[in-house]
Amino acid sequence: MEDLGFKILKEFGVRAQSCAKIKYSHICQVEDGVIATGKTNMPHEKILFAHAVKEHLFANDFEGVDRFLTTPQGVPYATIYGETYVASYYVQTRDANFSCADEFLSILKTVATMHFKLGEVSLPKHPQLSNDKLLLEDYFAKKIKDLKKYKKLATGKGNLSNFDVLLVKNFQSILETSCAAIELLQQVDYMGILTSAKSQVCHNSLKEETIRVDDSGQMRIVGFDNAAPGHALFDLSALIHRHFKKKSEKVLPLKAVLNTYTQTNPLNRAELALLEAVLIFPAKIYELCEKHYTKKRAWESAAMVDRLQREMDVWAEYLAYVKECFSGKS
Repeated sequence: MEDLGFKILKEFGVRAQSCAKIKYSHICQVEDGVIATGKTNMPHEKILFAHAVKEHLFANDFEGVDRFLTTPQGVPYATIYGETYVASYYVQTRDANFSCADEFLSILKTVATMHFKLGEVSLPKHPQLSNDKLLLEDYFAKKIKDLKKYKKLATGKGNLSNFDVLLVKNFQSILETSCAAIELLQQVDYMGILTSAKSQVCHNSLKEETIRVDDSGQMRIVGFDNAAPGHALFDLSALIHRHFKKKSEKVLPLKAVLNTYTQTNPLNRAELALLEAVLIFPAKIYELCEKHYTKKRAWESAAMVDRLQREMDVWAEYLAYVKECFSGKS
């Protein structure tokens, strides 16, 4: 029986010289390099969307992407025994380092370039387009309503648990900051911003593992599985948050981060206001509260209490970090 790695590459019209299975992938030596293949659960429509994004970037001189191989029919996936496989040329890389200030500046420039080149692009329809990010005000308002419900649950019991105490103690600051985020949204035409030309594609998974650095120092962006229509600022806000949480010796001032990014992909004042709203909204705290109060437990999870405490500590510092940047805006 033919080895699966050879069979997969044959579907892409490539002849493998040798193949080795490593975990869930097949690493195959071919005449002009090494190809990695793997099974994917992505719907075919999402693969086609990610493929179109990568090809657009590559055609516009952004070569640092893991392009899919295509079959002789031009399809970026192969179906074998009812399973879907994708393949890309393998390049030796390492994870990006968000803790290194100089490297993070390079990351910002690379991501800004990617966003800029995706500013005006015609792409196939995304199969799972969600309106959640277009309805931010409703989303924020729902979370505030949930927060008030969680406080009522916490104080309605005879004895407050450690998690309850933390929530009640920090309730007012969470509420005030969440309301401030809504006020920022109301000051700008955020719906217009999110449906603008700059809202074409959001990677949605930019982290150290998906921003790669090769031996020459070139940045490569991989992992487009979650790419979808969306504004670049959601990617930017995730990068900012992850850089700050690394707690490196030198966390770059937010003004320096934004200056570096906007030199390549400018953001107007309304977009910066929207970015501020997204940055200050304590989404992770809401997520932890939802997990705690909607899951029935016979006893309180000490790990969950520790997670909330750590998140509250980080959030307080992070909020000051963001406010320092935006407090002087005109």
